Amino acid sequence: MKKVETQILMDVSKRNVFKSLLTKSILILMLFSFSINLFAPVITTDAQTNLRETAFENFRLEQEKIKKLKEAHVFVIALGMRESSMDFKIINEQGYMGAFQFGRSALKSTGYSHVNKRKFRKNQEIWPAIDQFDAVYKLINRNALLLNYYIATYNGKTIIGIKITAAGILAGAHLGGHSSVKKFLKSNGKINKKDANGTTIGMYLKHFNEYDYDVDYMNGFEFKEAIKENKSLYDRYI
Repeated sequence: MKKVETQILMDVSKRNVFKSLLTKSILILMLFSFSINLFAPVITTDAQTNLRETAFENFRLEQEKIKKLKEAHVFVIALGMRESSMDFKIINEQGYMGAFQFGRSALKSTGYSHVNKRKFRKNQEIWPAIDQFDAVYKLINRNALLLNYYIATYNGKTIIGIKITAAGILAGAHLGGHSSVKKFLKSNGKINKKDANGTTIGMYLKHFNEYDYDVDYMNGFEFKEAIKENKSLYDRYI
């Protein structure tokens, strides 16, 4: 009888232990589940909306970046066409070289002082197309900084029948230097310098005033870095 009672007590004890363990396990699972709900990231409707808006904004900014680069590219190509019909190997009668007709001063200011008329005539590879593009972007952006006040002041105004724009001002600076553009604007078109071929600052201001060149966006633009992602724009030239 004692053995039976002992066995019953042992069975009851085991069941109590099992119940205790089961209860503890359930409590642990409940706590674990609660902690997951409490600390796990939950994407709410507002969060989903924010993520979607962020994605759209990033896409919009990327498209705007591409648009501005293409606009700058179109302007630069138009400048090269006007200067030399995009002939990267030409030297004109006055000694200006390449597609964008650079002289000694422009070469020096853009980091290509090693290029001169004698060396370039002998070997055009000392200043290849990719370097000429690099140089013209540097020159344009340098002129944009020097003419920043004049672009902000005169953009949208009309002088002797010419609508003044940023692109026109930068083209005029390419033709006759930034100081000649300043004189033209400050004199209301009365001082209208012309080059050896008879082309005036006013002609360039008018010819290029329909193009777009975002001086703020392009400030600090590095052509050789940008071309890595936008090479298709320049494939036919480089």
